[in-house]
Amino acid sequence: MYTHVGHVSVAFGGAPTGMGLLPAALAEAETAERHARLAAADSVSLVVWRLHAGHVLHALDPALGSGAGPGLGYGVRQATRDAVEHIELILAVDSVTQNVALRIPRIHSALRSALQHADRAVALAEDILVAPSVQAARPLVRQLEAACEALLWGRDADRDGVVSWEEGEGGLAQAEYHMNLLRRAEGLDF
Repeated sequence: MYTHVGHVSVAFGGAPTGMGLLPAALAEAETAERHARLAAADSVSLVVWRLHAGHVLHALDPALGSGAGPGLGYGVRQATRDAVEHIELILAVDSVTQNVALRIPRIHSALRSALQHADRAVALAEDILVAPSVQAARPLVRQLEAACEALLWGRDADRDGVVSWEEGEGGLAQAEYHMNLLRRAEGLDF
């Protein structure tokens, strides 16, 4: 079980430079958010919006983009899907500590929500790339920025003033927070 925690949080052979799956997802999400912000900062250029939408797409899922772009080349969606698989393997373990029993479902929920935000951002980036006009693309650019922020930081879907790990709200930051709490309580220093 702790091997899977390590793969998600610290080191995984298939991830860039052998980093953990969650750190890889976070790095790619930061790239996507940065380029979504850059697109939103320009108020009138369809060319600039398309450029940054392509960069966002590359950070989210390199297989969908032009083949080149900023980021690690692994993609938020791949790193997050892989992390979900490892978390689900932990969920299947019968006997775990109270800490693990508390934290793993929260991490799982936050990662699944992050995947939803990533899927939304992919759809928006693809729509921007084919938008026929500035008028058609402008609202999509704002939505892309919001989707990338939600992917990374979560969103207050129920408007209670708190971004939680719960389905639809969580993002990668909430998954990281609960993973850090799990590791600390379990005494995992790897």
